Amino acid sequence: CDLAKASGLTHAQFINCFKLELGTTPSQYVSELRTNKAKKLLTETNYKIKEIAAMCGYENEYYFSNDFKKRTMLNPLKFRHMHLL
Repeated sequence: CDLAKASGLTHAQFINCFKLELGTTPSQYVSELRTNKAKKLLTETNYKIKEIAAMCGYENEYYFSNDFKKRTMLNPLKFRHMHLL
């Protein structure tokens, strides 16, 4: 991990320090940021799911949809429709 190296810590030390400070792991933190950005884009824009996936750093829309559903219990299209009403 580049951040661990830059901070002079091992990978495990970096994760532990990060979790102590923010209460979550770095990967969980990044996933939460991506999910929040996706929610905003889904409700405030007309971008296609594929475009939102790319804007949020996902390799493809299928991985994005699975991750989004795991975190919100709704697939992106259902989330969009529920929050546009």
